[in-house]
Amino acid sequence: MEIRKKHRIFAIIASLFVLGALLCVVLLRDGSHLIYQMDVWIYYAAFVSVVVYGMFWLYYAVRKLHWALRILILLAPIFCLLFFVCGFASVGLLRKDARIWSNDQYVVYHEPAFFIDPGFFVLYERKGIIEKQCFRLGCEISDPDKIEYYFDERRDFIREEADWTFDGDSWHTTTFYHLSNGEQYRRQNPMDSSLWSGGYCAYDKRSSLSQQLEVEVVRDTLNFHYYIDLREVKLEGKEGEEEYTLEGRAFLKKGDAETDEDEQGNAFWVDEYVYNEDGNYLAFRVQAVKHDIIRVVADDSTAARYHIPTSTTFDPKW
Repeated sequence: MEIRKKHRIFAIIASLFVLGALLCVVLLRDGSHLIYQMDVWIYYAAFVSVVVYGMFWLYYAVRKLHWALRILILLAPIFCLLFFVCGFASVGLLRKDARIWSNDQYVVYHEPAFFIDPGFFVLYERKGIIEKQCFRLGCEISDPDKIEYYFDERRDFIREEADWTFDGDSWHTTTFYHLSNGEQYRRQNPMDSSLWSGGYCAYDKRSSLSQQLEVEVVRDTLNFHYYIDLREVKLEGKEGEEEYTLEGRAFLKKGDAETDEDEQGNAFWVDEYVYNEDGNYLAFRVQAVKHDIIRVVADDSTAARYHIPTSTTFDPKW
């Protein structure tokens, strides 16, 4: 009677933990956590309680057999269990996410990937006892020595300040993300829109003309490195250079703001920077807000000299 009573107690405990685990699976399907990852502990408890109950039930079933046979029967599931536990542990399925930063409103976890792949830094927003998953912020193999996050809702950015150490070297990184969707600011410092840099490219499939543009904007000055690749272009006579590189400074055009259009005909504001030296004229018409489009306009003589169109639209290199 005492064994049956313990059997019922283990069955109730295991059933409660399994029910709790199932509720967590149903309620947290979007990748969210319970606060402090309590859902992970519930999964662990459900797993352990079911194993304990199964072993207790198996022992009860074979208790009247010979002791040697009883040991063999009990050892088989133990070895199977150890095999699965070691297998799960080797690919990181039994590891909890590492909490690397938190405040009263947000928490950031470093979620491990399989084997040696980099894991993701993931932002969660705290809503009562639930930590709701927002989006991924970055990807790293190891945790930083120190990391801080600063949120600016008005200007829609998250600033990440991190200290790192690897193989005796130490360094500091500052990274900006959009607060609305977690995308990284790749070219612009949202704390100072007058300072930004970026890489852009343009490729014409019909002529095989390839152009690359690197720019750095410091307030009213656009420093550029303009590379023109004509090696695959079929030119009549094929005389002269097959590659050109232009470098210089273009200056912001004064006057009223101007607009341009993208390929779909949508208008957007532009900042125009003009370069006019050594007989070359180039106007860099930059999308004023996101800086994700640059249209380079050349006069007829400059276009003929370098075998480029008088107007070329450049898109970002990612």
